Amino acid sequence: MRHLISAAALAACLATTTTVHAAPVTTASAVTYEVGIFDLTVTPTGPTTLNLNVGEAFHIEGTWQARYVPASGGCEGCYHQVYLAGLPPLSLQINLSDDLHPFPDFSTTDAYSGNFNAPLTAGRYYIGAALTLDYNFVQGVSGATNADSQVSYILNVSDAPTVPEPASLVLLGTGLLGAVGLRRIQERARRRREPSAVTRDKTRPTRDPPETSPMGSVTHVQIHRIADARRPAPDAYSAA
Repeated sequence: MRHLISAAALAACLATTTTVHAAPVTTASAVTYEVGIFDLTVTPTGPTTLNLNVGEAFHIEGTWQARYVPASGGCEGCYHQVYLAGLPPLSLQINLSDDLHPFPDFSTTDAYSGNFNAPLTAGRYYIGAALTLDYNFVQGVSGATNADSQVSYILNVSDAPTVPEPASLVLLGTGLLGAVGLRRIQERARRRREPSAVTRDKTRPTRDPPETSPMGSVTHVQIHRIADARRPAPDAYSAA
């Protein structure tokens, strides 16, 4: 019976909540949504437009405030659960509160944060507010804009690769210079270990000197003269 009452109350409250409008969706530093009988104001502490690559991790945080507005015509006897949630097809949610009390002058505030990954398909995505009347948080809720077509976050997801940051380029350049310097040091050390051409000539074994003849360094003319002197002189008979 309680769930039937909650379903009927939720249908009545959804008639007062905001859906996506045809007008261009924008963002602001603080966005107020009408969720049932409460005004929910979400104030991010960081940028509200995020430029991301597909699958890139990102973080959002900020504060929120819910204030009871009895003149809104919502379910006075219902406990409200409020969320930050992605508008379809973005599946993302942050649970803010599951027990907003419908009491006069009721107001509460708190902080929120969440870590997520960008969708794997490039496109433009939005994060707005959501409401349930189920006594507890539920999963798979869808966010919506406020009456002015505003959301708390806009995600611009791109397929383009991330341009390296200047610090990354400096590190890359330093690494390349270090590699070149190490190569030069190794080359110099190798040259010191190898003997030079002059050293190789000095260490090359010399040829043995040519053997000298028994007669010493005597010219051919002197050899012939010595041979003629040793011949016996012809006698007179031989001369006749």
